Amino acid sequence: MTEGKIQSEVSIRRFFLRRDEDETGTSGTGVVAEGVELSSGRVVLQFRSHMGTVTILDSMKVVRSIHGHDGRTKVVWIDIDQDEDETHTEEQDQNTEKNDLSN
Repeated sequence: MTEGKIQSEVSIRRFFLRRDEDETGTSGTGVVAEGVELSSGRVVLQFRSHMGTVTILDSMKVVRSIHGHDGRTKVVWIDIDQDEDETHTEEQDQNTEKNDLSN
């Protein structure tokens, strides 16, 4: 496999979590975590609080489910295509999940 071939198959995307309201009093508000979505759909997430946790989750759907706090925390993509919105939608999560199941 050539280097160009490897790069074309990798689609790592960076994002951060922006929290408008801190429900638990742990993470605060504003940018509370940063992460990457790997080519596999798995997510590596690091919180910026004094706890400093690093977590690997199965998908963005799981990230939203655990950390979304009913819409009070938003996923904001750093690496986006020009045709994409800044935020990752539930519909995109469902499409990713369907694609994972069909492979």
